[in-house]
Amino acid sequence: MPHISRLHLYPNGFEKMRVGPALRLFSEEVLKGLYFYRSQVEKVYGPARETEAFILRMSKLIAIMTSRCAKTSLRPDSANAAYLKEFLIFLNEWELVHIRD
Repeated sequence: MPHISRLHLYPNGFEKMRVGPALRLFSEEVLKGLYFYRSQVEKVYGPARETEAFILRMSKLIAIMTSRCAKTSLRPDSANAAYLKEFLIFLNEWELVHIRD
């Protein structure tokens, strides 16, 4: 993953405010890297499927929220709007589970 560096994984206080590195962390490049290195990652950290699913979910959300053309823009009753609603439900459920921890 040539575009992912220590800055993306361990940002300092100022670097945490930069949007570009955060967007890159949820990119297709990272997803491909996880697929490619799956066996090595899983030996050290355990199953990676949930991480892959989360990155895919975030990547789709970022694509929806940063769309610059009318065809893929967020409109009421569109597939993107439905996905956004699904994501908000997921996020609420995730918070309920993790807020207790």
